[in-house]
Amino acid sequence: MKTTFSASALAIVIAAIQPGLAQAQDATIPPVPEATAAAAQDKTDSAPGPETDSAKAASGKGDLDGLLDMSLEEILAQEVTSVAKKSRRVGDSAAAVTVITQDDIRRSAARNVPDLLRMVPGMEVAEVQSSATSVSARGFTSRFAANLLVMIDGAAIYSTSISGMFWDQALIPLQDIERIEVIRGPGGTLWGSNSINGIVNIITKQSVDTQGLRLNASAGTFDYRTEASYGSQLTDTLSFRVYGDFRATNGLDSASGAVPNNSWKGGLGGVRFDVAPSENDSVVVLGEYSRGSFQERFQAVNLGPLGASYVTQIQQNRFASTHVLARWKHQVSTDFDFTLQAYFNNLFRTEFGATIDRDLFDLSGEGRWKIDHVNEINFGLSGRISRDRIGSTYSLSDPSGSNTDRWLTGYLQDEISIVPDKVRLTIGSKFEENNFTGFEIQPSVRLFVRTSPAFAAWASISRAVKTPLLINREMQANVTLIQNVPGFPIPVPVSATFNGTSKAQSEEVVAYEAGFRGNLSRTWTYDVALFYNDYSKLSTGDLVGTAPLFVPGYFLPVGVQLNYVVGNQGSGQSKGMEASLSGTLARWWKAELSYSYLDLTLNAKPGSYVLSGDGASPHHQVRLSSVMNLTDKFSTDASIHYVGEAQNHKRAAYTDLDIRATYRFNSQIEVSVVGSNLLKDRRLEYYQDTLPLELVYVPRSVFAEARVRF
Repeated sequence: MKTTFSASALAIVIAAIQPGLAQAQDATIPPVPEATAAAAQDKTDSAPGPETDSAKAASGKGDLDGLLDMSLEEILAQEVTSVAKKSRRVGDSAAAVTVITQDDIRRSAARNVPDLLRMVPGMEVAEVQSSATSVSARGFTSRFAANLLVMIDGAAIYSTSISGMFWDQALIPLQDIERIEVIRGPGGTLWGSNSINGIVNIITKQSVDTQGLRLNASAGTFDYRTEASYGSQLTDTLSFRVYGDFRATNGLDSASGAVPNNSWKGGLGGVRFDVAPSENDSVVVLGEYSRGSFQERFQAVNLGPLGASYVTQIQQNRFASTHVLARWKHQVSTDFDFTLQAYFNNLFRTEFGATIDRDLFDLSGEGRWKIDHVNEINFGLSGRISRDRIGSTYSLSDPSGSNTDRWLTGYLQDEISIVPDKVRLTIGSKFEENNFTGFEIQPSVRLFVRTSPAFAAWASISRAVKTPLLINREMQANVTLIQNVPGFPIPVPVSATFNGTSKAQSEEVVAYEAGFRGNLSRTWTYDVALFYNDYSKLSTGDLVGTAPLFVPGYFLPVGVQLNYVVGNQGSGQSKGMEASLSGTLARWWKAELSYSYLDLTLNAKPGSYVLSGDGASPHHQVRLSSVMNLTDKFSTDASIHYVGEAQNHKRAAYTDLDIRATYRFNSQIEVSVVGSNLLKDRRLEYYQDTLPLELVYVPRSVFAEARVRF
């Protein structure tokens, strides 16, 4: 009898079961272990930051200038909107926030958004498969970043069924990104559930800033990609951009060094209109469609009376996404403005024969009202509907065949200026009602103090929640592996069944944060954040029964059957810090050093284990980057990144080196040669031992890139 794995069983179950199974060895019998979106900010919301592409071309400035031309005051004055839902200087934000700018993107070796996030202190990024990337903040590393809320221009691209992201479907052209705002720590007060460890808000460029023809093309030993867009000003108040993106990769290396059958390719096309009917109004309308395909190798378990073995299988999979968004912002006065947004996304995906088909509808309104010189109110109300249809297979089954979740949320926040420009107290809460956990409240208090132009400090206390995954609430998952079991002389099949329950509750965290930032001198700046998180009601697998595993026609058991029900018996604590130091070594040379430390401990009652384990996150990460303009036309950029060991020493520590050399012919054409992971021929970023998938390694790679602007 051959038992094959379906999954999005694997795709969905991986988030729920993989990290914690090793922790359950204390049990009597060991368990087994979008397309881009959204509403664009209008000019009053966008960070001034570096000049736009069109402005640079007109002025003769280019990519070689941006970062090194920014003074420390300008770096701290970069604006961020995700912390308070309004423009605010990074230096005045009461949160651990990092902004990845246009120039950071241009001068990096990154191929996609997860690669860009590697440069943020405290972020954990690892390639799991060619079609799967793990991105998380402050622990709970998993394929789907279940504790990390990802947005595009403020619109959450979140899947209810997996509580996270399909990163390979985030086909966002890098040349169209204005900036990426990354907040480490809870964001539930303004952004709602499932942002308990952080927020990633990807903000795209307005079409008025992307006029003319823009092409990016790269090809190398590992992959190739092409980005193209054309923008035009139709009238004084109307501009548009049409754009496309295509990417393909050969696949990650296997343990033997060969490239297995795990290639990936995908493309996206879209159009965006920006309208300014009056000085007080801005409207954005956009639509996108993306699709792709990928291969994945997995191992089915062949059960028989003479023993069990793995049989390697290769599955062809595909995905698609449709995205439509409309947004209107109106400024009533300098003290009052509001925004209305409507959003629809359809996500389709197959993996190993199973399917996920989700429709997401979101309608929201939010506003800002400066009552007086002391109080400024932020408020909002939104309704959200997600309809998930998941095909049932051996590894995953849904009795209903489909599920519809509904949310009604509101938030209210008061920013109190105690001492103008020096002391600020922010108090607020998010209120949420949904059809599966009921009423949720997520309050926070933040204090910001500036003692001088060169020093500021902040502190906060927040409560946030992560609502249970769909699989935790009503679905059944089955996983079979070959493992060592007490009482058996050889490894035997262990089949685990996980049953969801309507009693599943939200995971909770109370987070304590503090930080300080400022200038060490006229040329150096620093930023330090400290945190302590207390988690409760963490999702667990609760063992409810064991039984012999039989093969039809054979009277002796061939293995062990374990039965689990999903519960909330887990708790945990995490503590850590993130620090960065940046400045200029010379007029033509800028450097940045960052360090992050994490200590995460999880606990569960006897007979249970926490589904999101604590062993996959490294304790230490260090990154050193260098940006040099050697001449007016030639620049070099380099970064060296150390990532400590993880997964109970199974994933060894590694250090990678990326180098980019760029030559600019003029303001319109430049070419680059990029080397990635140069210190070793390959590295293992994620140790996969809880699902029957082969280990894959990120190879050393070199590619050439050309950028053209007309």
